[in-house]
Amino acid sequence: MIILEGGIGSEMDMRSGKTTNKDPTWCACHHTSNPIMPERLYEEFVVSGSQMLSVNTYSILQYLLNVNEIQTSVERAVCIVEKVRKLYPHIIIAG
Repeated sequence: MIILEGGIGSEMDMRSGKTTNKDPTWCACHHTSNPIMPERLYEEFVVSGSQMLSVNTYSILQYLLNVNEIQTSVERAVCIVEKVRKLYPHIIIAG
């Protein structure tokens, strides 16, 4: 059985102090504004038993962000997950 992490975006919101989320680009903003937070969160998920991490880019939408913002957010999200996988090489990365 493979255990996929879940609730990354909601947990990032909670840790950033957002009580309500009215920004539809919320995941994109966390990847670019505070990459340490999702990195630590991914590590915690792995330590607690997750075997697969998702890149968490589902809120990156073309009608909300321009091409450069999309590219930057996706690149940073992938870098964050790859950095965690260097520490935990058994981890599988999902898109």
